[in-house]
Amino acid sequence: MLEERGYRVLSISLRPNDGSVSIGRLVGQLQQTIDQTIPPQDEIALIGFSMGGLVGRSYVQELEGWRRVNQLLTIATPNSGTTSARLLGATAGAEMTPGSPLLRSLNVERLREFRRIQHGAMYSTLDGVIWPSASGRLPSGWNQTVPAVIHGNLLRNAAVLQHTLRYLQLG
Repeated sequence: MLEERGYRVLSISLRPNDGSVSIGRLVGQLQQTIDQTIPPQDEIALIGFSMGGLVGRSYVQELEGWRRVNQLLTIATPNSGTTSARLLGATAGAEMTPGSPLLRSLNVERLREFRRIQHGAMYSTLDGVIWPSASGRLPSGWNQTVPAVIHGNLLRNAAVLQHTLRYLQLG
């Protein structure tokens, strides 16, 4: 849908994405991919789903990715953590637990860096993975709820796609 509207889309699959490695390790993969495939003069709008939203935020806020990225949209991302992360019992699970050092850094200590770019979040009131659902909100920027959509279906939801297009047009 985005390509049909004239956007160049680069889908990045970070591995492993099961929570077994730190978000920092995945951020390194994102940075390497951006550096190797996107010319420095090109504008970048990052869209991150679930844990991928925290990877994008970490890139922007902790590795000065704000110098390359002009928009970041998180979809179904535990921006304030999720109680279900405890079930992972893995490295990234601990980082996605409410009050973790990573989330404190992103939401408090390095929030200034985030405000350098346009940023937003979409989250569902019935996600089931991001709990409580308000944890999908960002502490600043654009926030949009999408009612009655479970976590795994958010990327295929028509309302999410329409909100994504509207958000990208803001930039």
